[in-house]
Amino acid sequence: MKKLLTTFSVALMTLVAVAQTTNTISFMGIPVDGSKFEVEQRLRTEKGFTYENNDYRRAGILSGNFNGYRVNVVVSDYNGLVNRVTVFLPDVSETQVRIQYNKLFNQFKNNDKYIYQILDCSGELSEEEDISYEIAVHDKQYQNVFFYPPWGTMNAFLKKLEEAENPEDVLEDEELMEIASEIVKDGEVDQLSTFLWSMNHAEGHVWFTISSASEYEKYRVVIYYDNTKNQPNGEDL
Repeated sequence: MKKLLTTFSVALMTLVAVAQTTNTISFMGIPVDGSKFEVEQRLRTEKGFTYENNDYRRAGILSGNFNGYRVNVVVSDYNGLVNRVTVFLPDVSETQVRIQYNKLFNQFKNNDKYIYQILDCSGELSEEEDISYEIAVHDKQYQNVFFYPPWGTMNAFLKKLEEAENPEDVLEDEELMEIASEIVKDGEVDQLSTFLWSMNHAEGHVWFTISSASEYEKYRVVIYYDNTKNQPNGEDL
């Protein structure tokens, strides 16, 4: 059991190396949670976002700098809690949108905060991909999805495990036993099971896609930061 706990600790330390302490996904360091007013206010006061004109103010569209681009941002909520931050990159040509899309893909893939969902995703687009044709003729949707694992839960577990006088007692905790039962296989921590657990218990994800812009032969990348915990769950049905 002690060997199992040691292995378990090492595996979790690898996962939580990014030192995240919350299960809530964030945009530019601001949690995608709480009231819409609060998130918009923080974007304005802390990140320098502004309403470019009265039409943008009425529509709730903030403009500012993000990841090297001048972008528009819309904060959405449900039942008084923010559930999504949408980021609109500038309208560009097909060649430029491919570059933006691939750059984002590699940035998110190389960011330890996120886990890439391989299934049903586009990955990196090749030079041969005819984006304009595929969108116009086949209505193809390009998208990549990255889960934000429950870092807060894993960090809390690891902290309890490290501070416990008898680590075996920690595993008797009902909530923690549930975690261990899903990722420990045959007395060893299973890496695949650990990542599956992370995705299945994720309370947020970020995904991005390519959409046609209003201007002819122009396209834009749209990024969605979703707090799935605050999204509609059929309660109004």
